Amino acid sequence: MDDDTAHPPARPRELPRDVIHNIYYQCDDSNALIRFSHVCQLWRQTMHGSTVFWAKIDLDLLKRSFDSKLAYWLERAGARLLTIHMESSWEPDEFGFVDLLGSQLVQEDFESIVRLGLLLRSCMERWESLTMLTYLPVINILLPICAGHAPALKFLTIQPVDHPSGTERLLVPFLPPVNVHRHPGYSSLSVSLRYCSPQFTTFGLCITNLSLHCKEDVSNMLHTLQSCSNLITCDLDMLESDDTRVRLFNGFITMSQLATLSISRMRHIERLFDFLRLPSLQSIIFRQIDWTTAAMSAIWNVFQSSQKSLSSVVITKRGNRHADDVAPAPLHAEPLALPLVTHFEVGGNTLAHPLLEYVALPNLTLTT
Repeated sequence: MDDDTAHPPARPRELPRDVIHNIYYQCDDSNALIRFSHVCQLWRQTMHGSTVFWAKIDLDLLKRSFDSKLAYWLERAGARLLTIHMESSWEPDEFGFVDLLGSQLVQEDFESIVRLGLLLRSCMERWESLTMLTYLPVINILLPICAGHAPALKFLTIQPVDHPSGTERLLVPFLPPVNVHRHPGYSSLSVSLRYCSPQFTTFGLCITNLSLHCKEDVSNMLHTLQSCSNLITCDLDMLESDDTRVRLFNGFITMSQLATLSISRMRHIERLFDFLRLPSLQSIIFRQIDWTTAAMSAIWNVFQSSQKSLSSVVITKRGNRHADDVAPAPLHAEPLALPLVTHFEVGGNTLAHPLLEYVALPNLTLTT
């Protein structure tokens, strides 16, 4: 009998620590890391000895000693870049009282919230991702404490969970690198804000990807876009507002780098486009906008000004308000050619036909 057959090579009973470390380094999911720690004592010890694990910090601000937890994890994260996720959870039957819980939390844990803010400020240079899903009164305490530079920040998400009116102006007091145009990380900063209207300082120059979900206040929106002149992508999802006037805004905003623009549920897009210049626009998406003659005229002007760059157009079903179901008169006597458009999608919006009849798409490869 062959010796190799009689005595097969013994399998290692455990993975080497360097292999386990490599698994952790390749994992971006903190929940998966915790599951790894349940495999055996070696894996748990290896995980707890890795700064990768401690650099991903989840804080529930309705649990005790959230400030102490942050201090504990920061101490063990070494010099790694940080992903910090803060949220305030509540039981489903408490949702009707959620607007009161924020004031209660501030009243009961004010000192802990301030300590939390000071700890956040102490590690701002290592923020890579920061998420605040908590009450507006808490956010209004934390943000002013953290005024300063966050040079490594790539993802910022802010959402008041108490669902205020959506028109509150929220000052985001972060500062850009000293020379924002030469900083290697400035080209990939994504910011998402919901249920609030942001007010950026010079920090807006760092933002390249912006997602806003707030009340339709055209003036606030224009000021926000004006402060974010380096945007590459922009997603605007508007909540209905009774006041859509444009107040105290003069001149035009040239978004020279904006390539992708998505607008959802906006009542008067013409009041936005009247002030925007989009010379580099490549893709535009309209979702559930109010389809009026003024809106179509504004879209026509966008097509015309972006004629040499636009390659993709998506128009989905109309919004709740429109002039009537009778197609308005043609916009122009001559059709407009969009030679670079290869993707054109229209779904559930018969009112778009007068606009589409006067657009020529000679190089279209995909249409739905």
